[in-house]
Amino acid sequence: MMKKPISLLVLCVLMVSGCDAERLKQYSLLASVGSAYAAAFPAFSTAVGSSFITINNDLAIREHPLAASDPERAKTKILQQDADIKTYLATLNRLNAQVKILGAYFDALGRLAGTKSSDQTVTSANGLVEQISSLNTTLGATKLPNSKTLDELAGPFAKIVVAHFQVKALDENLDRHAQVIDRALALQNAAVEVMSKQLALDLKGDDQIRETILVVDPYKQKELSKTWAADRAAYVQSSVSIESADAAQQAITKLRSTFHDVVTNKDHEVDFNGVLDAIGAMAGYAVNVKSAVESTK
Repeated sequence: MMKKPISLLVLCVLMVSGCDAERLKQYSLLASVGSAYAAAFPAFSTAVGSSFITINNDLAIREHPLAASDPERAKTKILQQDADIKTYLATLNRLNAQVKILGAYFDALGRLAGTKSSDQTVTSANGLVEQISSLNTTLGATKLPNSKTLDELAGPFAKIVVAHFQVKALDENLDRHAQVIDRALALQNAAVEVMSKQLALDLKGDDQIRETILVVDPYKQKELSKTWAADRAAYVQSSVSIESADAAQQAITKLRSTFHDVVTNKDHEVDFNGVLDAIGAMAGYAVNVKSAVESTK
């Protein structure tokens, strides 16, 4: 008579274990895509930062003939452009610092979801979250030129209800820290979105004019200037940005959405391949910029 209850108990245990195994697999995949984003972002940010400087330089060169007619106005404008560039690059540096720690956290998350979890891994993950929380505060207060603070752009903190399961170390970590990680991803999203829009706006309708001034007209002269190759490289680099200004935006948007889906255990298949494709596009953009520049040397 005791066999049926025991069999039901065993069946329930097996069902729970199976669900946990599937969720652990999802967390391992989440850790992988998070680490991939962290690895791809620095090259992307370097390319975007260089493009932003190039665009501002081109604008200053085109406006220079007007400087003599109003020197004080020209001085004010060039100093403001310098300040904007510094703010833009400082924001990229903060994003890179945050991404670096996020990458380390996703690595730790992968260990918590795997067979290598230990007290040391838990301690490491907790320490990384503290660093991320501190960077969230700094980054959130950042204000890009002609924009709101990143905290304002990111909107209110998302309420995340963690779907609990039986892997204690991972479950406790996410229960305590999921909101901090999500906020970091939200700030990344907000920053990348506004920078991509600024880059696209600066380049909109201007690409052909810049190519004519920097590349074509000087090339038609009897002798090339010593700076022509560098000017051409800078133009090509920034021009590539037009086609891929939203590459990182798509990557971080998909990564944050995937984080939500996995942590809350949404009842649908998580599109990990879609995240990797977006990250690949972001990384591919950086490679294309580098290749485009090198092809002009």
